[in-house]
Amino acid sequence: MELAISQQYVDSLNDMENTENLQISLEKIKNSVIGNNKQKHNLIMLGIIPRLMKVLMDTKSQYSQLKTHSVIILTSLAKGSDINIKGLIDSGVIQLLFDGLSSDENEELETLFIESCLQCLKVIFTSSAAPIDRLYENVLSLQCLVRIMQRSAVCQECVSSIIAYCCWSTEHQESLSKTSLIETLIPLVVSPLYKVHLPVLKCLCALSFRNHSNAKRIFELTYDGNPIADLVSRLMDWDRPFPCQLWAAKCISYLHRSNAMSANDYLVVYLALPTLIRLCDKDREVAIRVDAADTLAYLIELDPELQKIASISDHSIQKLAAYLRSPFGSNDNENLPKFRELTAASELRAAAFKAYSSLAANDEVIRKKILESEGLMDHVVCALEDSHNPTVRLSVCRCLLSLSRSVRAIRTGFHDYPVYKQLVTIVTENDESVDLRCVAMATLSNLLLEFSPSRDPLIEMGIVKKLSELVKETPKDNDDVCLTINAIWDLMNLSFNADDAVKADILECLGIDRIKSLLCQKDNIELVRKVLGLLRNCLSKRAHIDEFNESIIDVLRDSLLSVDDCDNSIVEQVVCVIANIADGGETCKDKLITDQQLMSLLVDRLQNGTINIQLACVNVVLNLIRSEELESADRQSKLIALGYQRVLQQLLSCTDSNLFSKVKVALQHFSTS
Repeated sequence: MELAISQQYVDSLNDMENTENLQISLEKIKNSVIGNNKQKHNLIMLGIIPRLMKVLMDTKSQYSQLKTHSVIILTSLAKGSDINIKGLIDSGVIQLLFDGLSSDENEELETLFIESCLQCLKVIFTSSAAPIDRLYENVLSLQCLVRIMQRSAVCQECVSSIIAYCCWSTEHQESLSKTSLIETLIPLVVSPLYKVHLPVLKCLCALSFRNHSNAKRIFELTYDGNPIADLVSRLMDWDRPFPCQLWAAKCISYLHRSNAMSANDYLVVYLALPTLIRLCDKDREVAIRVDAADTLAYLIELDPELQKIASISDHSIQKLAAYLRSPFGSNDNENLPKFRELTAASELRAAAFKAYSSLAANDEVIRKKILESEGLMDHVVCALEDSHNPTVRLSVCRCLLSLSRSVRAIRTGFHDYPVYKQLVTIVTENDESVDLRCVAMATLSNLLLEFSPSRDPLIEMGIVKKLSELVKETPKDNDDVCLTINAIWDLMNLSFNADDAVKADILECLGIDRIKSLLCQKDNIELVRKVLGLLRNCLSKRAHIDEFNESIIDVLRDSLLSVDDCDNSIVEQVVCVIANIADGGETCKDKLITDQQLMSLLVDRLQNGTINIQLACVNVVLNLIRSEELESADRQSKLIALGYQRVLQQLLSCTDSNLFSKVKVALQHFSTS
C-alpha cells in the first residue's frame, strides 16, 4: 500500500507544464518524507531523485518556490542515511545545488531558495559520506560560498558548518586562505545568534589548526577596533552555552599552538586554560568533557609552564581522575544504550590519559601527583589489557611514556604493577598500529635503563630477541623505519652498563651483516645515530671488539667519508666507536693503524672538528699508543708520520680544559716512546 502511494507521488511529478499541480505534489511529498525513513527509501527506489533534479534544471519554471520545495525534499532524503546521500551524490545533485546558489529570481524567493540549497549541501558535506575533495575542485565554488555568507544568518551558519567540517588538511587551509573567508568570518564572531557563533568558531579553528600563516592572519585582524582574539575570548563567559565556551577556548588554544600567541598571553593563561579545566567538571555532558580534556592536552603539550599552571588549577588532576572512576555525570541519560555507554567510557578514559600525558611531560612534582591519584595504576593495567580499544591503549601508553621519565615512578609504580608485560605484548603484536607499538617501545626504553627494576625481568622474558626481530636490515617504509629506530633505541638503553652476556646476546641476535646494512642507511640520520650509540655501548669489552672489528671498520670509514650527508653528532659517534675498537687487542689496533685512509680522515677531524669530535679523536690516539703495550712504539711512529703529534701540539693552545688535559697526556706518551 505504502509503495503504491509512493509511486503515485513520483508519477505526479511527470507533468512539468501544470505548475499548480506540480506544487501541490511537491508539498505532499515534502510532508510525507518528514521523519519517515521508509518512505524516503521507497521514493528513492522509485526514481524520485531524477524527477526532482528535472524540476531544478527546468529553466522555464516561473516560480522559484517549486525549486525550493524540490531542494527541501532532497535535503530530507539526505537526512535519511549515508546511503541516501551517496545516491544523491552519484546522481549529480551537488553541482545542481551549487548552480542554484547563483539564482537570479526576485530577492525574497531567491534567498529562500539559496538557503535551501545551502541546507542540503550542509547535510551532504557534514556526513561521513561527504565528497570533501569535490568542494576544492573548483575555486569558483568556494568563492561563491564565501560571497553568499553575507546574505542571511542561515547562509552564515550553513557555509561555516560546511567549511569547518571539510577543512581537513593543509592543502584545504591554503585553498580557503586564498578567498576572503577569514575576513568574512571576523564580523560574525560578534553575531547575536548562537547558531552562527558555534560554526564560525569551528571554522576559525579548522583554518588555524597547525597553520601559522592563517593563525597569524586571524590574530592580527580587528573588528571595530577590537582584536579578534579578544572578541573570541568573550564567548568563553560563564553565561555562554558550554559548546560555545569550548570552541572559543579551542580557537585561542589553536592560535597559541600555531605560534600566533605566546604561552604567557593573558587570554591563554587566564581564560582558555581555566575554561577548558572548568569544562572537565563531572556535571558536563560526556562529549564536552572529552573534547575539553583533549584540547587541554593539546594546549599544554609543549610548554612546561602551562603544564605547571594547569596542574594546580581548579583540581584538574582530580577532575581527570573522575573520568576513570565514574565516567558519567548527572546530566547524562541513565538509560544510555549499553554500546553507547561503553563507547563514552572509552572516550573519557582516552581523554584523561591523554591529558595526564601532557601534564606529566616535564615536571617531577606533577608526575608524583598523578601517580598518587586513587587507583591510577589499576586503571592503567586495565586499559593496557583492553585490546578492543586501540585509542585508549595509545593514550595510556603515551601517559606511561611521560610517567616513565620519572625515576621514582620506574622504581615504585612501574615495579609494583608490572606493566612491562603488557607493553611487550603490544610491541610484539603485528596486528597493532605502528603508532601504538612505537609509543610502547619508547616507554620500554625507559624501563630498560640501568636503574629500572623491570630490566632484569625483561631480559628473562627474552626482550633482546623480541626487539632484534623488529629491526629490519633494510627498512622499506616509514613504518619499518619507526619500528627499527625504536627497537635499536631500546637495545641501546639495555646495553648501557649491561652484563657482558647481555651485550654479547645483542650483538649475536642483530648480527654483523644487519648492523653494517643499518649503518649504510645514509638517508636516515636518526637511525644511523642510534646504531652507533648501540655499538658504543656494546663494543666496550675486548672480546666483543675483536669479534666485530674486521667487518665494522670499513663501514665506519665510509661513514666518515660521507660526512657531507651527516651532521657532527654522527661524526662524533663514529669516532667514539673507533676509539672503542682502538681499545681492543693487537689485531684491532693493527687493523686501524694500517688503514691509511681512515687514519688520514681522523687526523683531519682532530685538527678541524668540534671539541667533542677532537676529544674522541684524542681517545683514539691514546688507545693506540699506550706505552705499556709492545707494539705501541711502532704505532706511535706511524702516527707521527701522519701528522698526529704536530696537530696535538697545536691543540695545546685550546681553551677547553678537558681537551687540553687529554692532549697533554697523549703528547707525554709520544715523548716517552
